[in-house]
Amino acid sequence: MKKPILAAILSATLAVPVLSHAETIKDWLMQSQVSGDIRSYYFNQLYGGSPLPDKYAYSLGGMLRVQTAPVYGISAAVAFYTANDLGANDTGGGQSHLDPLLMGDRTSLNVLGQAYLQYQDPWVQLRVGNLLLDTPWMNPSDAFMIPSTFQAVAIRVTPIKNLQIIGIREFRFKNRIQADYQRQTLLNFNDHYSYLPDNSIGTLAFGLKGHLMGVHASAWFYRFYSLTNMFYGTLGYTTPTLMGHFR
Repeated sequence: MKKPILAAILSATLAVPVLSHAETIKDWLMQSQVSGDIRSYYFNQLYGGSPLPDKYAYSLGGMLRVQTAPVYGISAAVAFYTANDLGANDTGGGQSHLDPLLMGDRTSLNVLGQAYLQYQDPWVQLRVGNLLLDTPWMNPSDAFMIPSTFQAVAIRVTPIKNLQIIGIREFRFKNRIQADYQRQTLLNFNDHYSYLPDNSIGTLAFGLKGHLMGVHASAWFYRFYSLTNMFYGTLGYTTPTLMGHFR
């Protein structure tokens, strides 16, 4: 009679961690986030009184993003973007009427725009991979189908409330009509600046942002390797609400 009792005890003991593990995975999946959007654009440039032909482009697409729940502060995210002309664009022949600003000269553009690991606690956020960056001179330029993204390491430190210190080392860039990442910027990607080096080793940037009692201020330093160094700053003040309606 002892062996069945011992087996039952062992079975019950082994079942507890399995149940706990399953519940943990379920909670992790439920706390992860899925988001996205659908976009439809018709883009037109009319050259009235000019010999240049009018240009147009249409695109239907969007974004699907998955962000995992953090485990000990570590999480991951991926975002897939797509843009499709549905046969509406002038992509054949000389493409004299195609406006390439919307999605280039492709009939379909599909990219993994974001794919990164993140560590975050109340003081620090660290991201590594394919990122959206939101700084004055490295940003998504998100007025079209697919935003610009960057292969980079980005850290944001919040030492005190309402103050952020930001550091970025960017290595490669994918603008909104490219299918993959390049060692380029919008300058050496442009034929007008053919004298610039074809490849860039990226950008180093540091930023300081804060606000207090209606005053918002930021200061940035960028080192665009092979191109230039730049300082950039902003200072603004927002009044309290006046007469219940105006600021």
